[in-house]
Amino acid sequence: MRIERRAGLGVLALTLAAFLPSLRGSFVWDDVALIERNPAMRSGTGFVEIATRDLWGQATGATTQLYHPLPMLSIWAQTQLFGVELVPLRLFNVALHLLCVWCFVQLLLRLAVPSRWSWLAGLVVAVHPSVCEPVMWITGRHDTLGMLLLMAAMLSWTEPGGRRAVLRALASGLCLALAFLSKEPYVVGLALLGLWMGARAVQAGVRLRARDVRLLALAGLPVASVWVLRRSLGISAGSAQLHAGVLVHAHSFASVVWHYALQLLSFGNGLTIAPFVQLSPMAAVGVWLVVLALAAGLGRAAWRSTERDPHAVVALLGFLWFLVALTPHVISVPSIGLYGNRYAYCALFGLVLCGVSVLARLRFPSARSASWVQAGAVVLGTACAWKTSVAASAWRDNRTLYLADVMRAPDNGPAYYHLGTAVLSAEGCSAALPLFVRATQLAPRYERAFHNAAGCLINLGKPAEALPFAKRAVQLSPLDPRARHNLALSELARGRTRAAREQLQIALRLDPHHAQAEQTLRLLDAQTAKQP
Repeated sequence: MRIERRAGLGVLALTLAAFLPSLRGSFVWDDVALIERNPAMRSGTGFVEIATRDLWGQATGATTQLYHPLPMLSIWAQTQLFGVELVPLRLFNVALHLLCVWCFVQLLLRLAVPSRWSWLAGLVVAVHPSVCEPVMWITGRHDTLGMLLLMAAMLSWTEPGGRRAVLRALASGLCLALAFLSKEPYVVGLALLGLWMGARAVQAGVRLRARDVRLLALAGLPVASVWVLRRSLGISAGSAQLHAGVLVHAHSFASVVWHYALQLLSFGNGLTIAPFVQLSPMAAVGVWLVVLALAAGLGRAAWRSTERDPHAVVALLGFLWFLVALTPHVISVPSIGLYGNRYAYCALFGLVLCGVSVLARLRFPSARSASWVQAGAVVLGTACAWKTSVAASAWRDNRTLYLADVMRAPDNGPAYYHLGTAVLSAEGCSAALPLFVRATQLAPRYERAFHNAAGCLINLGKPAEALPFAKRAVQLSPLDPRARHNLALSELARGRTRAAREQLQIALRLDPHHAQAEQTLRLLDAQTAKQP
């Protein structure tokens, strides 16, 4: 018990040392729209909007397929108590992350992983640099809260032969439903609960029976009710990427697994704005071969496991956890076009579970050898905490955050665009324009960069120079009325009133409430009427 207390205090101290110095700053990225400028966060009845509308619809009016009421309601509750203040919100995120670490350690202990290895695993997930984004980004709470509820479902699940199986299954199902209400990818929680159930049964030497399957189905009922709730609120779950072919999904899965495995195993923290890049077909085949070989090897070891080797099934559970956690991002990452560090959060727990189970099989010849391992763990944890503190310091404001990406990857066009948006809000178009232009050069298919470059040139009184950027923005996003309006202004500057009118009419067909296009068309009609 003394060792566990010391280990827990060490994990707590390193985690706080990594994050507490960087809690101050300003709201960044999506936190600006979803929290700082969201009217619902300042309203005493804002919880109604948050609970009954999609994530972005209630904040900006732009309808999406995202529905994260539970973390957003927790943020609303905090803003009612403390105001829209950054430090209390981030401090709560740190607390949620620490609760996730504690639950993870309890899972490992329940899987018969020795205490020293369980706390080493807890240390890794506590201060791994990749957890920086879910902790420092307020809306990263979607991941930490979802992960906490997922592990609560596992801890609530009935043990093989245990009592009150139905009540425990319903409690686990409720936790899974709440995890789904935290973020869509946690819909895989039912699959992970099934893996947990199977691993516990193998460890106990008990065969799964029809009753166990019925209990798992019972736990799935609350999750199904969330689907019904989403549909009743008019929130769909479709995606063009979802209907891609099997080979496309297999290729994307290999790319996603490779990206996050490399990042997590290298104890790194990816770029905040990391464009999605597919592996070559041959490299994707190689990743699949490695994945299948590892799964087969771990599966064989688990099949042959005995009381002398109880950790093989745990290693297999961790590896499958890692793969299942990344499965939803085969759809989301190609659709968004970015690798988010937050997507690695759930997968990190699975990969660490696999790794620590392999380490737990080692036999140390003496207590001195074990002490060397403990010393190495302290060094590893301290190094990770330092790297995480450096990554956390970049979240001071938008400019610092995106500048860190540009410094690390000077050829990252989307990072230049995001840096440009930060500079635009602080210094205006004159300072931001070169960054937008650079983004168009580095990412010739990134519509946002062309749109903002055109908009800045128009605002600077150079609409004619904006024409090539405006045309390219329309080519890349023909259904965007804002791009059509910019092109219309550029055409007007060149005296091409007919072409301008055409673009304005298209913009209004796409969005009948586009005020700027409507006003410009009205002015154009007035000018035309004055002509003889």
